[in-house]
Amino acid sequence: MTASSAQEPMRTLEDLFLLIQDEQARTPSSKVRTAATSRLFLRPAEAHGWFNLVRGSFRNGDGFAQGKREPRAFGALGDLPDSRVGRRFFALSMALLTWLTRTFPQETPLMDRESWLSDDRQCSALRDLATKSNLPVGAARDLARFLLRGPDSKADPPPAPGARAVRLPVALWSPSQTTGGRVSMLTLWASDALNADADPRPYPALPSAFLPTNDAFREALDQAWAFATGQSPRLSTMDVRWELQIAPTAGTLRQARIDGASAGAAFAAGLLQLAQEASRSQGHPSWRGPSSSP
Repeated sequence: MTASSAQEPMRTLEDLFLLIQDEQARTPSSKVRTAATSRLFLRPAEAHGWFNLVRGSFRNGDGFAQGKREPRAFGALGDLPDSRVGRRFFALSMALLTWLTRTFPQETPLMDRESWLSDDRQCSALRDLATKSNLPVGAARDLARFLLRGPDSKADPPPAPGARAVRLPVALWSPSQTTGGRVSMLTLWASDALNADADPRPYPALPSAFLPTNDAFREALDQAWAFATGQSPRLSTMDVRWELQIAPTAGTLRQARIDGASAGAAFAAGLLQLAQEASRSQGHPSWRGPSSSP
């Protein structure tokens, strides 16, 4: 993509950079906010979302993948994630991009990529990258898997092989007048952890990586996690991710922000169901079979 063709669909971080460059040439004093950039972090795992642009850069080996361009090139981009977890996922995605470009053998067949990620050297590297980004190692592994997907992979795969899902409707409150109170779908994913964290906790799945939440929401999740792992210690040996459906009317991260502790009961119910599944699978190397829903 060139500056003159910046309105074409973005496929790589280089495309995004050129769009920002073109917009800045028009209005240098303002942040770049366009229809193309508004969904980057709101729906990061969808087509033309942030994680897919990072994946496109990895596949095409652009300047960001080669380390010739710095992440600060996106400083003029409006609606950059400002939550703590969102900033961490942003940093992790850039670190994974350069690490995979440097170390991953591109000729590796799709069927062997999970084995490559499970090698002791890759496990150690992923732990280091997660630690530097202050995120669980499972989050680094999930994102690495996403970046290594093939071009024809289905749009919404499970975050890990053998992962199971529990889905529950949950009442949420958003401070935005355009979204207000709403019923959303909470999805909890769980899979065996290859190298578990010392203090494991549920973390956002990639579609919710940049979703802003407040302290009350996070405290409700922590309390639900403590209760569920007390019922089933097996659950604390697994990677558990949460995902919340974005309000269809939300156009920015600010409009999608979740306030309050109203999701606590739903988290507890979903985690308890995962705990029951984990107890039934005790003694088995991994979970098998279809995803479950209440």
